[in-house]
Amino acid sequence: MRTVLVELEEAGVNVSEALEQIGGDEEVYLYVLRRFVNDRGIDSLVKAFEKNDMGNAFDVAHTLKGMYASIYFQREFEICSEIVELLRDNDGNAAEAATKLEVLNRLHRQKLGIMKGRID
Repeated sequence: MRTVLVELEEAGVNVSEALEQIGGDEEVYLYVLRRFVNDRGIDSLVKAFEKNDMGNAFDVAHTLKGMYASIYFQREFEICSEIVELLRDNDGNAAEAATKLEVLNRLHRQKLGIMKGRID
């Protein structure tokens, strides 16, 4: 399992800080990561954009933002925060938010690729 954590760290996840926050317990962190692997929030966000349902997209992005923060996926957290802010007032920023979603989806899938079949 340590290899997965090293690969995540190399991919930009702040694994060291995550472990520090939970007293160094790798099993607890891996448990949380397993939940992330099985979460379908990113798929729901993509579908909300495809349906042009920006209200739902805002809600899902806000939830994802919290998830990324809790597992120390810093870059994903930052991009998701930007999406949330772009959608917050629903004032025509959907195209810019969709562009950011493409980047978020790619990063999200990269992390899933590191973990899938190895920790789930």
